[in-house]
Amino acid sequence: GVFVGFDNHGEVWIDGQKVALRRQGDRHASLIDTEVGTARLRAGRNLVAVRSCDVRDDWRLYFRLGNPDGSEIDTLRWGVAS
Repeated sequence: GVFVGFDNHGEVWIDGQKVALRRQGDRHASLIDTEVGTARLRAGRNLVAVRSCDVRDDWRLYFRLGNPDGSEIDTLRWGVAS
């Protein structure tokens, strides 16, 4: 699953496909997991892009990938594309 929180607005794209996110919490109380979506990762490399828009005040972003139940993906490794 895709677990994200934006203080204003944002989008997540994985391998060129926009992830449909649904709100499940109050982003003013906490950003952690306030929006969730589903994406299927391929074996090997996957390109993840996160776009965040800040309207006013401080900019905040929370993002993680996990199993559908929210648990950690043991085999997931992160890198930075150049």
